[in-house]
Amino acid sequence: MGKTLILTGGGTAGHIMPNLAIAEFLFADFERIIYLGREEGLEKDLVEKFGGIEYFGVKTAKFKRSFSLDNLKIPFALYKGIKEAKEIILRENVSHIFSKGGFVSLPVVLAGLALKKKNNIKIIAHESDASFGIANKLVAKKVDAILTTFPIEKKYKNQFCLGSPIRQELYKGDAKRVYQNNFDPKKKNLLVVGGSLGSGNINAVLRESRAELLKNFNIYHIAGTGKLTDADKGISGYIAEEFSGDIADLYAWADFVVSRAGSNAVCEILSLKKRALFIPLEKQSRGDQVLNCEFVISNNLGAVLREKDLTAESFAAAILALQKSKFKNINLDGTKKIAEFIASE
Repeated sequence: MGKTLILTGGGTAGHIMPNLAIAEFLFADFERIIYLGREEGLEKDLVEKFGGIEYFGVKTAKFKRSFSLDNLKIPFALYKGIKEAKEIILRENVSHIFSKGGFVSLPVVLAGLALKKKNNIKIIAHESDASFGIANKLVAKKVDAILTTFPIEKKYKNQFCLGSPIRQELYKGDAKRVYQNNFDPKKKNLLVVGGSLGSGNINAVLRESRAELLKNFNIYHIAGTGKLTDADKGISGYIAEEFSGDIADLYAWADFVVSRAGSNAVCEILSLKKRALFIPLEKQSRGDQVLNCEFVISNNLGAVLREKDLTAESFAAAILALQKSKFKNINLDGTKKIAEFIASE
């Protein structure tokens, strides 16, 4: 009987895309790869678009950090999700589970742990950020291994630092495919990305400082869905889009990058050896992006501008300073090592 691997994790692209990056290296090692996520959600759309992986939905519920009556529903949703996941694990004769964390993964991993000993299931979890999320904290001691992106303090005996799963197509970008007619070939290229949903704050300070920055840079701005304005159109040396499906080409084109500091973004940008300014998301997160930036700063890998200090003036000054900055290079791409670790278990 061939081996069957479950991939799980979702809620944001940051949990989903690393799973798909790893899948590319594991098709040869498993007879089947299936994905367990929400009944309907971003992970279902991305997995079905990716192809070659069967998708199954289970009940999930997200914990809200601020007070919410919705949190009272979590035990009931979790119980149902665990039950559904158990049925799938047994029916599909699953041998391995790999979890990228997040609330979507919790019922799947808990179901796997309940069946682990009797059915000889190997369970491996991965933590993207420089601190452990709630889902991974709850299961870290019981899984076979908890892998990390960053060389953070070792809290578990089964903890190993192997880097981050990175989409290999990012290394194949072609700068020539980026629209060139609006750009001055004598200027350096600046890519500004505000995360998968865009950032109103980054968009605002870029618009305020745009005229000044355009004296030194060609600018490609990914503003986020619904966040473009009429003021973003018809400007020489500047292109703005809500979303880009050609991020590999844009990375290849860019000399400098401004980005949020989610683990995927940090690892991709640093592994591509781009000089970058990271602006961590703070209030709407558990502080993981700030900790990711502490790793960047402590290792002299890039520049960081905290949101509390974010103004048009500080934004422009930080970007201009990138031109003279000297940072260390680091490769955080652990895709192949993680895939080999999973296949060897």
